[in-house]
Amino acid sequence: TEAKQQSAKADSTATEAKQQSAKANSTATEAKQQSAKADSTATEAKQQSAKADSTATEAKQQSAKANSTATEAKQQSAKANSTATEAKQQSAKANSTATEAKQQSAKANSTATEAKQQSAKADSTATEAKQQSAKANSTATEAKQQSAKADSTATEAKQQSAKANSTATE
Repeated sequence: TEAKQQSAKADSTATEAKQQSAKANSTATEAKQQSAKADSTATEAKQQSAKADSTATEAKQQSAKANSTATEAKQQSAKANSTATEAKQQSAKANSTATEAKQQSAKANSTATEAKQQSAKADSTATEAKQQSAKANSTATEAKQQSAKADSTATEAKQQSAKANSTATE
């Protein structure tokens, strides 16, 4: 009976370890999705930065062309300088977004690594629980064999007692 209880307890531990492993695998999948999302954000931020740099270059070219004219050229130059300033601000903002996205990606990768470690630990616990269950089942089998042997011995003793009683009667 004690061996059966140990076997049931070991099976329960194995089930719990499997659940922990599944939970850790789910956490790893979610972390990978967050990492992919962060990588996508970083790519988009880089594209915005490149676009802003291209806009700044175009604004500088317009400013040079505007300087070759008179009053109209000065007005166009002022407008182009304003566009260049706005483009620089957009570029700075895009660079900041890219930096933040890289940090989020690094954090997500760290979370994924930790989740993999937890999954490996849970798998190890499940394996240990299976070994304990197998050991408990082996103990239960041995106990059954000993019980059968004791029953056989008791039967033999009863037969010898009956034979002795018969001899005594005779």
